[in-house]
Amino acid sequence: KRWVPTNPTKDTYLTSYKASDLWHLINESAVLSAEPGLLFWDNYGNNLPAHSYGEFRLVCVNPCAEIGLSPYDSCRLTSINLKNYVRNPYTKEAYFDYEHFDKMTRLGMRIMDNIVDLEIDYLDEIINVCKKEDEKDLWGKLQRAARRGRRTGLGMHGLGDALACLNLRYDSDAAMAEVSQIAERFCVSAYDASADLAIERGCFPAFDWETEKNCAFIKRLPQWLQDKMAK
Repeated sequence: KRWVPTNPTKDTYLTSYKASDLWHLINESAVLSAEPGLLFWDNYGNNLPAHSYGEFRLVCVNPCAEIGLSPYDSCRLTSINLKNYVRNPYTKEAYFDYEHFDKMTRLGMRIMDNIVDLEIDYLDEIINVCKKEDEKDLWGKLQRAARRGRRTGLGMHGLGDALACLNLRYDSDAAMAEVSQIAERFCVSAYDASADLAIERGCFPAFDWETEKNCAFIKRLPQWLQDKMAK
């Protein structure tokens, strides 16, 4: 669709591209130079559970765009190296150790939850040494967001290396099937571990199942896991 500026001037230049040509150009540039970054904002928000809450609606991303952030939220990130879970790499007996991967994903969620507590403690120290009220107010807003939402950022990296270790070509059907299985196991293990933490330590204060149950991402989780989260 041709873009038309609201207030065109003599310095406004318009060029029309076929959507498919523009898409290929973006992908080619991304491969060659890792630019431009591309983020489908509406799709991101619709699939972000935190976005369901008014106080945690998506307003920006961190500088590298690994995580969408709400006002006064923090970029707390930990990443699991997928290559470490390939056994007998580069051999005919190579396989992905899903059992160990599940265990470490659950441990990763516990570590991330501990990091939230650590951040809250450090914010306490900062607030205690602030001499100006506006500074205390600012750091207090960060602390409130941490306490209320307790958001965690557990991710993965090393996918290309892991597939190579498994003797799978990156764009093959076999690789896509393996990637889907890895992503599904990661997602379910992380959310199940989060629910276990809620049982053990209590839900994050802002939690409300009725608020987030219709999030597109939540609705794709297995029904048994949705039931566990609701309970």
